[in-house]
Amino acid sequence: MNFGEKIKNPKNIISQSFGLLIFLQIFSVILCLIGPMALFAPVPMTISQLIFGPWLSTLLTIVVTGIGQAIIMKAGAGSTGIYLLSSMFLVTICALTVSVQMKKNSRPIHIFMKSGAIIFTFLTLTLGGLNEVYKAQGGVSFVLNQSVSQVMNTVRENNKDILEKNTEEARVLQSFLKSQDDLVVEVMNHLPSILFVMSFMMTWISFYSVLRLTKIWRYNLYYPYGTRELLGFKTPEYFVYPLIIGLGLFLAESFGVGKIFGVVGLNMLYMLGVFYLIQGFGIFYDFLTFVKIGGIFKSLTIFFTLTTGYKFLALLGIFDLWFNFRKFLIKKNTDDEGDIL
Repeated sequence: MNFGEKIKNPKNIISQSFGLLIFLQIFSVILCLIGPMALFAPVPMTISQLIFGPWLSTLLTIVVTGIGQAIIMKAGAGSTGIYLLSSMFLVTICALTVSVQMKKNSRPIHIFMKSGAIIFTFLTLTLGGLNEVYKAQGGVSFVLNQSVSQVMNTVRENNKDILEKNTEEARVLQSFLKSQDDLVVEVMNHLPSILFVMSFMMTWISFYSVLRLTKIWRYNLYYPYGTRELLGFKTPEYFVYPLIIGLGLFLAESFGVGKIFGVVGLNMLYMLGVFYLIQGFGIFYDFLTFVKIGGIFKSLTIFFTLTTGYKFLALLGIFDLWFNFRKFLIKKNTDDEGDIL
């Protein structure tokens, strides 16, 4: 079967229905509004762009987002509306960079690196613009302070009953609410790494998910690569040098040479660490396949490892530079159709 051509069968007719296009757009908006699930918001949008084309999909994104914005503003949740608008704009850029490169048959690693760099550049320029707009009030720090203040007020309103009691929980919550200034300073210090990690993790998670869901869009687009190459990502060896420099700067702070060295060093460690985390994840995935762990148990193992053992995965990626762990995983099981992840 030549997947390079659109297949004329009932599946293709269903896949190109206008109802599916609307559903994917609405689903993307819903994911944007569910906290951490926003990292997956580019997935349905990318799929809609692969099936219906980037321009039709993007046009409907504008319409759906506008309707959602109007509903939220009418409900009096102005801050949520601003969040949705900015989030959907970012999600659209992520989906466009991935889908356009997939249509060009670019290799997965190139798509991942290029898309992550584009999103990071966009976020950096956006913050630069905000800094200029609010320069008189204090720049980005002022905007962040306002946002944190709104969050703190919401937490305070939702926990009035707890705060009125003289309990340990109330004291912990009060301590948190009083730490607004410290929280803003910490976020500002690590803003470069926060934006960098978010850009590349959003790209990787969404792109990996799209490749896992190939059955949905493969009748509309021939793409010769799958998850195997993305999971085989290997951090360039020369990355170890800035990693060592970052570690040195971070440790230098403890010798009294200045906090700025520690801040710069920690930012470098987090920014480089995201690549070693992804490399370590690929090794861990291959290990689970090697020991024949599959299905829902494999998916749960991956989920809990990513959420609780991400530092372990990053270290696994770093040590892979010297040990090449995959050479010990000589058996390969390519049948993982039953896995969610």
